[in-house]
Amino acid sequence: MIINKTNADSADSAGRESRNGAGYSPAAGRRQVQAGNEGNGEIQMKPYAEMTMEELEGLEKELRAEYKKIQARGLELNMSRGKPCTEQLDLSMGMMDVLSSEMDLLCEDGTDCRNYGVLDGIPEALELIGDMMEVQYDHLIIYGNSSLNVMYDQISRSYSHGVMGNTPWCKLDTVKFICIVPGYDRHFRITEYFGIENVCVPMLETGPDMDMIEKLVSEDESIKPKEQEIYASILKLVRSGVSLSDAMLEQGDAFPPLFINMIKTCFGRCLYGSF
Repeated sequence: MIINKTNADSADSAGRESRNGAGYSPAAGRRQVQAGNEGNGEIQMKPYAEMTMEELEGLEKELRAEYKKIQARGLELNMSRGKPCTEQLDLSMGMMDVLSSEMDLLCEDGTDCRNYGVLDGIPEALELIGDMMEVQYDHLIIYGNSSLNVMYDQISRSYSHGVMGNTPWCKLDTVKFICIVPGYDRHFRITEYFGIENVCVPMLETGPDMDMIEKLVSEDESIKPKEQEIYASILKLVRSGVSLSDAMLEQGDAFPPLFINMIKTCFGRCLYGSF
C-alpha cells in the first residue's frame, strides 16, 4: 500500500532550497553573484551546510527578529490548505435553491433522504458517481467530505482488527508503508501515530521510483515468496504501460475487488508510476 509522506528532513531540505536566492538577505553567510549576462547584482544566501556555526547563529538571530516583526503586526491569517475564497463559494449558491419544502425527498427505493442511515450512500448518488468513475455502483461507498478522516479510520481498523480476515497490524512485529516523497505531511502522520515505519521512495519525473520499490519488496524478509512474485508481476505490467488497478486485477484473487476499485477510483487509469 502506498501513502504519501513528507518527513521533516525533506521539508527542511525544500525550505533550504526555497530560501537560496529567494529574497532573503541575512548578513550572515551572504555572497554577491552575477545574474545572467546582464550583470545584474543579486544577493544569494549560502546553503546551510556550508555555513559556520557563527554564521548559522547570526542567521537565526536575524530571522527571529524578522519573525517578531511579523508577529507584532497582529495579522489573523487562515493558512488552511485548499480553503476557497468567498467568490469561489458564491459560485455554488445556486445549489441552495435546488431543494424546497414542497419537493419529493424520497429515493427510488423509498428511502427518506431527510433521515439518517444509508451508510454506503443513497443509490442515485452511487449510480451517478459509478458512471463517472467507470465502476459498478454497488462497489462504491460514499463517505463524508474529509478524506483524512477516512484514511485514519481505515488505518485504525487495520491496526486493531486486521484487513479481510488477516492478522491485525498491532499483533505484527513490524508494519511498513512505502511512502512517496515529497508528499502531504498529514498522510504520513497517521501512520507515524500508530508506530508504523514509513519507508521513503522518491518521486521521479516518470512517477514513483519503481526500481527502488522493487528492491525494497525483494529484500524484505517479511514478504513471502509468493507475495514477492505478485509484486514483481505488477511492477512488470505497470512498466509496460498498464494501469495499477488493471495490473492488480491480473493477479487473480490476490486483491479484493473493493480494494482494486479504491485504487481505480482514487487515482484513475493512470500509466507508469501513478498510484
